[in-house]
Amino acid sequence: MVFSREQGPDKLVEQLTGVETADNRGMSDVAEEANQEKPALPSIAASRDVLKKLPRVMCALTPEQVVKAAEKRAKQGKLAGFQHGSGDVLFVADVFGEPFDRTLVVKGEKVDGGTRLTFAAPMKKKLPWIFIAVIAFSIWPGVTLTHSLLVTYFSWYTIQTWWWYIPITVIPLPWMYKKMMTKSEASCAGSAMEQIESVREAVGGSSE
Repeated sequence: MVFSREQGPDKLVEQLTGVETADNRGMSDVAEEANQEKPALPSIAASRDVLKKLPRVMCALTPEQVVKAAEKRAKQGKLAGFQHGSGDVLFVADVFGEPFDRTLVVKGEKVDGGTRLTFAAPMKKKLPWIFIAVIAFSIWPGVTLTHSLLVTYFSWYTIQTWWWYIPITVIPLPWMYKKMMTKSEASCAGSAMEQIESVREAVGGSSE
């Protein structure tokens, strides 16, 4: 292969790698690729439908063998949060959301030829309450700090800060919560499906 100085660096890169550079493809093509919109998160209703109708898995293993297979999968780092269950719950695992995580609850039913696994993903009950408590207990210290700063630097400031501080911090909370729940439901739906697929591979089963 022969190179010349007149070729320029872009042409040399193309010849060496076989990949077209931005100049050779045209700036319009590059701009078109950059402007492609990322897929929007599914609505909270669609995400809830996924979480309410999680697929079942049918496998040829006994419930005891299912638990052992899942535990082995967890030790390989492919089933986060695995813990043994009790009663009709074979085991549980983590479902990751942002900011509210859930728990994947796996139950097993003996049927002819093996075990049918069913899944549920309830939200961890403490997390929303912790979030609400953090917000509630952080508002009033913010009032005190803001008022202290205002009266220190502005001698003419004489009104009570909580008159306007409380409304502007509390009124947006329902919309903030709805947005956070939408994001959390969407990420939890994807995480739950990934965990179920990991379980299916571990037990050598098929989805129903």
